[in-house]
Amino acid sequence: MKDDTISRVIYNPVYCKRILPLETNLCLTRCSMQFGGILLGLASFLSIGLFHPIVIRCEYKYSYRCWPVFLVVGIALVVASVFIRNLILSAIIGVIAFSCFWSINELFAQHRRVERGWFPANPKHHKVNDSEEK
Repeated sequence: MKDDTISRVIYNPVYCKRILPLETNLCLTRCSMQFGGILLGLASFLSIGLFHPIVIRCEYKYSYRCWPVFLVVGIALVVASVFIRNLILSAIIGVIAFSCFWSINELFAQHRRVERGWFPANPKHHKVNDSEEK
């Protein structure tokens, strides 16, 4: 069987036997479509989208001092992602873990935004001067 042009290539969207003619050096034969990247991108998007209001809410209710919770949850999720055999699930858990770590930074940034008046402060919080903390 002679393959001269790409127009003769057999292509099935779900399972493709050959994408390019045999003369090419690319090894693209017998591939199945991978949706792992799309799932990981979606999980990243949702993780960022969900953690943003969580950070705002936690800073309002508990102040920035709740950052150790994000640290412990992040470390637990990193450890869990190491032991999960499914690559996609492991990657998604890892993305959520590092979203927890980034949330620590965002808690302190949110605290600065509240001090500047960009976000409402919780009137129930006890205001501690920076000089008393040091």
